[in-house]
Amino acid sequence: MSNYYDSDDDVVLVQQGAEKSARAKDVRYSTWSQSELEKQMFSWSLHDVLNKNLLKKRVKKIPRTFTSLKEYMGSFTVPLIEETRADLFSAMESIKHAPAAEVIRIEERCSNEQIIYSLLTRKADPVNNLQEVYAPKDADILLLTDRKPRHISDLDAAHFGLESSLFAVFLINMTTYNRIWSALDAVVASVRNTDIIPMIVNYNPKIGQECSSELPLHLPDTVLGGLQDFRLNKSQKVAVLDCVSVMQQGGPSVRLIWGPPGAGKTKTISTLLWAMLIKNHRTLTCAPTNIAVVEVASLVVTLLEDPSAGSGKTCFLSDVVLFGNEDRMNVYGNLARIFLEKRTRRLQKCLMQVQDGCIV
Repeated sequence: MSNYYDSDDDVVLVQQGAEKSARAKDVRYSTWSQSELEKQMFSWSLHDVLNKNLLKKRVKKIPRTFTSLKEYMGSFTVPLIEETRADLFSAMESIKHAPAAEVIRIEERCSNEQIIYSLLTRKADPVNNLQEVYAPKDADILLLTDRKPRHISDLDAAHFGLESSLFAVFLINMTTYNRIWSALDAVVASVRNTDIIPMIVNYNPKIGQECSSELPLHLPDTVLGGLQDFRLNKSQKVAVLDCVSVMQQGGPSVRLIWGPPGAGKTKTISTLLWAMLIKNHRTLTCAPTNIAVVEVASLVVTLLEDPSAGSGKTCFLSDVVLFGNEDRMNVYGNLARIFLEKRTRRLQKCLMQVQDGCIV
């Protein structure tokens, strides 16, 4: 049996010099437009994507302080473009393992500035029954080729025509990049979150450092006694205690927890969230990627279930709610117990009433 996927979100194929089609009558596509980040990405050639020095002269060191909101937002714009290029390059390097689907039908639906197609796909290897069908999602960047690439060098010889068999190979999804790009709009940022943004722009790290240096490594708070069992180093413990102390004092404040990869930032944040739960303080945690959210949530669940942490009598998994895109977050195991949609479905089953032999 063949597995097929019929795309509800039609694929936008960007081609230079594309002309408008006479069939462009469906208003469904009239609101679609590329972000400025996507326009830059589609302007790159394959050689540009593979060129690690493409934006070397444009990427500047991000300063510690900023003179204006515009300077703050602008400092992250080019690094985001470079990050997009680097992630595309990384996806191409490991293209042998990239999700792919065979395109068995491609049909032009309409055209405007770009050409829009509807695709019918099936898994690239019909013999492998364990392989799931790759289902293209909104904002996926696909590589269309006449055969599934096994190495990055295969891309140089790749070509396709609508009359030939095609493979759609997944590279990256642009949703997160576009959201970050939109958040870096200084004009929009100036009229939203007006209280917190100036605090971030004018953040003075010396204030936090001075307060942290005055903190003892043990707060006179037996409620947080389990903190000693989490094997935090000195800087991690000071960061957690500093944030808890600031929270108890009340009033708005900003603290920056930073460090190179592997420094334990995720563990520190997770421990801080555990402490906030112990103190019965509601906390909203956000992150730019699904992976980051899942990592933090997983560690928080682990800490809550740790019998040595002493949180069993004061905190429960029902106190934690995880929400986001279920498919992309790959929610399973203990995370399924705190994921909002799965929790809602379980509650619906519990609250259903049986009347006259029917479930309502």
